[in-house]
Parts: sequence; C-alpha cells; structure tokens
Amino acid sequence: MTNPPSSVWSFRYDGEVVYHRAAVCCDVFGNLYDEQGSLLGHPDGGIAGNGDGRCPDFFDVRTDGTLIWSDPRG
Repeated sequence: MTNPPSSVWSFRYDGEVVYHRAAVCCDVFGNLYDEQGSLLGHPDGGIAGNGDGRCPDFFDVRTDGTLIWSDPRG
C-alpha cells in the first residue's frame, strides 16, 4: 500500500488507450502503460516532479479519463 493511496486511471493518449498510476510521493515516478501493459514512460514524479521526459505532453492532451481502481483507504 502507498501513502497517499494510489489509483489507476485509463485515458486516451496519442490515439491509444493507456493506463496511468500517478506518482505517490515526490521522488517516486508515476507509470504510464499501453493496453498490453508495456511501460511507455513516467509522466510525473521523480526528483523534479516532471517525470522522465518520455511523455511530456500527457497531462495536456489526455482525454476520456476513467477511474479503473483506487486504494479503498482513499
């Protein structure tokens, strides 16, 4: 379990369905996966808070957010 509680969301990004698990702490990366479960990059988190730079426009262009799962504590 994480603190704060985590969640997984689906979005449309770059014409595809993707899944995002947000960063749960300032130094921990958030993860962005494609439909097959392959890691696309880290759009948030890390020391600077801006992810790893592999999907820098994710938050600006994502659409159709749907909550898939959330930690029941939160």
